[in-house]
Amino acid sequence: MIGVLSVFQGDLSRVDEGKRALQEQIIPALKAHKGFKRGSWLLNTQTGEVHAISIWEDEAALKEGMATLQQVRGQVSSMGLTLKSTQTLDVIAIA
Repeated sequence: MIGVLSVFQGDLSRVDEGKRALQEQIIPALKAHKGFKRGSWLLNTQTGEVHAISIWEDEAALKEGMATLQQVRGQVSSMGLTLKSTQTLDVIAIA
């Protein structure tokens, strides 16, 4: 499996809007890909920093899902989130 770790800086005044978009748009778009396994989104309520982790079946599944990931990044930027960094990493364990 392969994971993508993205870090965003957000506006704490727009957290509710972001949560709604996550549940209504972003998660369903990712789940539509058969190679998408799971995702987690973590919010630092002091700084507004968001860590997004998506897990994919393999590199091929990730490549197929890249268009959706780009679309998701476009959606989050329209919600006031700025992409700070992104990494693609091998998943070595899931509990």
